[in-house]
Amino acid sequence: MGFDFLILVELSIIEKQRFLTFSTRVSLPKGVWGQLREGPEHPGGQSDLKKRSRLVTEKSSPKRWIFKIILMGDYAVGKTCIIRRYVSDSFIEDYKASIGVDITSQELNYEDDIVQLQLWDMSGQTDFKLVRKQFMSGTDIGIIVFDLTRLSSLQNVGRWINEIHAMIPELPLALVGNKSDLDRERQISREAAEKTMKEHGMLFYAETSAKSGDNITQLFADVTQQLMEDNK
Repeated sequence: MGFDFLILVELSIIEKQRFLTFSTRVSLPKGVWGQLREGPEHPGGQSDLKKRSRLVTEKSSPKRWIFKIILMGDYAVGKTCIIRRYVSDSFIEDYKASIGVDITSQELNYEDDIVQLQLWDMSGQTDFKLVRKQFMSGTDIGIIVFDLTRLSSLQNVGRWINEIHAMIPELPLALVGNKSDLDRERQISREAAEKTMKEHGMLFYAETSAKSGDNITQLFADVTQQLMEDNK
């Protein structure tokens, strides 16, 4: 009983700390779309997304869609920094561990429609496993992030997949290797990461740098395209 009470108190505290960090709207160039199965960033990625309607307004023009995306992975791999770079085009050097779950909303144009991405930044700390489980419901796609300079973060990808699929079986997942700007410190080759992606049947693999911004916009453009193609 004491343990259950502790968890409820912890959830209550985290619930109050959750917030919409940013809410912006962007319009991406048409050339950004359509690259998911064409570029070297995503070799062999295939979609197993089940059609789940996230259409908010069907009769109006433009149509509005809402999708929930969770980002998971070991601590300090850059999940929060990836979201911050995408939404506000900023980067903070000092690492501060996420507490529980942070939610960020980003709105963008996709062809003639408006899409809102709800980005759920899940803490990578082991202590928050029970908390993460509380907020997985309703997820449309997951992004598992690892650190290209830390081999253990790639080795733990299977554990994160198991945690997610224990709650949402067959949820489609993408794999992202972050900190691509740190060439000298890199411990993981693209080939090793792609092998992990294929072994686990993930949608695609991409490399990003939250610090430089490299491939961040393209990552979320590809995720959005994947979601829209499988829901229209």
